[in-house]
Amino acid sequence: MNLEKTFTDASMSRQLGREYAIKKKLEEEMRKVMEDIQIPEPSEDQIKEYLEMYWEEHLSMMYEPPFWIVEYAARLWEPDGGGEWKVQGRGKGKGKEQSHLMARTYYGLWKRGLDIDFIQPPRPRFAKAESSNKKGVKPNIIPPTKEDQKKYQKRMFEFFSNLGFGDLIPPVPTGNRPFVQLQDSPAVWGMSLEERQRLAEHWEEEMRRLAYNNYLGEYERLRVLYEDACEKYEAVSDEVRV
Repeated sequence: MNLEKTFTDASMSRQLGREYAIKKKLEEEMRKVMEDIQIPEPSEDQIKEYLEMYWEEHLSMMYEPPFWIVEYAARLWEPDGGGEWKVQGRGKGKGKEQSHLMARTYYGLWKRGLDIDFIQPPRPRFAKAESSNKKGVKPNIIPPTKEDQKKYQKRMFEFFSNLGFGDLIPPVPTGNRPFVQLQDSPAVWGMSLEERQRLAEHWEEEMRRLAYNNYLGEYERLRVLYEDACEKYEAVSDEVRV
């Protein structure tokens, strides 16, 4: 009798352990789904998957940029690259790390307009006037120095002449088209920074919405399984206590 009771107790303990493990695994999966819902910036794989489904022509041109951008990106992403090629991280914590990684993709480079920054001539700087705290007083505009201009021209010539462009520099995109026009324009690298951000904002909001709906369905499925696992665990616990 004691042997039978010992065997039964051991069997019930193993079953309790199995039910507890199932419950904890479902808890972890639910936690992971909740974390995925709150991802601030889509990954490159998510972006490619979304664009392939809904914006195929834009995706094709995004990852087949002009030759000079391919070369610029290669130098920018060199492991030991620095100086003019270096990409500075933005933000803090996990968001900073992810933004830095995204800047090392064609989508991240495009969205942030790093190619535009590279060919952008030196621009005037704005300095506060001594009486700038008074209403109606405009800040001082400081034009680029000759030294800034020389550095820019030298950098452009060295880069583009080595690619066979001579002294030709691609024009800086300056458009400001509405979203409806950008839908029909897959020439993404010819878009200005404002146009890129307008389009990227739409894409990422759509991706978050689609992901949220998918994750919500998955979370509901796991919740039902979790409630069932809790009931089974409690039932076995009651048997063990008895």
